[in-house]
Formats: sequence, C-alpha cells, structure tokens
Amino acid sequence: PEPPEAAETPRPVDDGGLWPEDGETAFPGTAEAFFQAALEDSGASVSSSGGLLTARTDVDSTANDLANARIDIIELQDRAGVCTIAKPELRGITLRQLRRLMHYIEEHCVREFWYDPETGAPLTPETVDLFCLVEWVLKPATRDSQCSYVELIAEKPSTQIPRWYVSHGHGSVLEFFECLCEHASRHGFSDDVAYWVDSYAQNPWEEQRNEGTWEKALAVSQGTVQVIGNGPVAYLEVGSHSLADVDGDPFYGFRPFRG
Repeated sequence: PEPPEAAETPRPVDDGGLWPEDGETAFPGTAEAFFQAALEDSGASVSSSGGLLTARTDVDSTANDLANARIDIIELQDRAGVCTIAKPELRGITLRQLRRLMHYIEEHCVREFWYDPETGAPLTPETVDLFCLVEWVLKPATRDSQCSYVELIAEKPSTQIPRWYVSHGHGSVLEFFECLCEHASRHGFSDDVAYWVDSYAQNPWEEQRNEGTWEKALAVSQGTVQVIGNGPVAYLEVGSHSLADVDGDPFYGFRPFRG
C-alpha cells in the first residue's frame, strides 16, 4: 500500500499576505515589522511619526516612538489627578511607589521597543538608567500636568514626607531600587517608607534653579543613603544629619548588598 500523504498545513482564509507562501520563511523580518503588517491588515492606526501602537495600551502608549511616547498613567497611580506638594523637599517617593514603577518598566520596556536616546541601543528592564527613565516615563507621564512625578502618583502630601535623602548616580534604576529594598529590609521599614530622590521630586518641566532644594531635603530627612551600585558594597549610610537633630552623633558606615 502507498504511504499516506502528509497533511497540509491549514492556511487561514484571506490572510492578507501575512501567512508565508510555500518555501518562504515564516514571518521574515523583525517582530516590529510583523506587528506593523498585522496592524495594517486589521486597519488599526499608527502614530503620525510611524511609531507602532501596542496591542494592550494602544490608546495610552506608543512603541518605539520617544517623541510621542505616552504613559498608561492608571498603572502608576492609586488615584486619579495630581496631588500638589508645593515644597520639592517634601516630595519623597515610597518604596511601594518605586516598586510599582519597576513593574511598569518590566511590563512595557521590551514590548514597546524602548531604546537609549543617546546610542539607539535597545533597552531591557536591567539596562534602563535614570536618564532613559526620565525620557521614557517621567517626562511623558507628567507632560500634561506639568508637575513632578511624585505629585502625579501621590495620594496625599503627608505620606510623601521623606525619611531618607538619597544620593546616587544615573545608573540602573533596577539596581537603585534593589539597594533601597535592602536598606529598608535591614532597618525593618515597610514599603511606605519615603526616600527623597531628586529626579522624582523635581518638576522636569521647570527650569531647575539653585535654591538649595537638596539642602532642605537633607534637613527634613533623618539620614542619607548613598547608592553606589550592585556589588560588594552597594550603598553607604549616614544617619542623624537632620537640622532638627544636629546634636546627635551621626553614624558613618556601609551596608553590603546581599544580591
């Protein structure tokens, strides 16, 4: 008896050319090219600059289009609207709010084709630094409200008063977050502990004047955490430097990172 013929791979009806012809490589080109073709086939719109709209947040976020990037703000806020905090030195950001921001980066960075604005290199959640975060999240999120990121996500001013002032570079925001998690864990702090971080406290749409904001932030906080990076020593800690406690004996030391 003759061997049975191999079953043909079923082809969708009227696939608009998306399904590969015989002998072709399935879906040649980049993932972005495939999704672009899928959008054109379905009649979905793309941005005027050619950025690819994502499937999940096609109204609120534009992929691979930094100039027109928009943020799905509901994923970052506990409440709608802006919570005005007049004094920048009182705009601390809690560990809980930072954790939510890290989740946003993990959810959107790769799927929306984020890239380094200076080099054009693709970004991953691990390689997003503070400069890239400002361009991809902080500025787009606050563009309409023209406020600081903390004011955008805060529920009420009293929960944002900083307990620690953070000195840091512009490295990986994920490593920065891990250092603060380690610091909070060693002190037994909850996720509601607030840290003063310049980039989240300042309004990116206002000209930054040298009005001593960081000195005022030091004055209202109880100590400093200096984030160095992910390594044998990830951060330094200096305590009791608040102007309200100038007679106290400060603590100078380091805490190794248990990464």
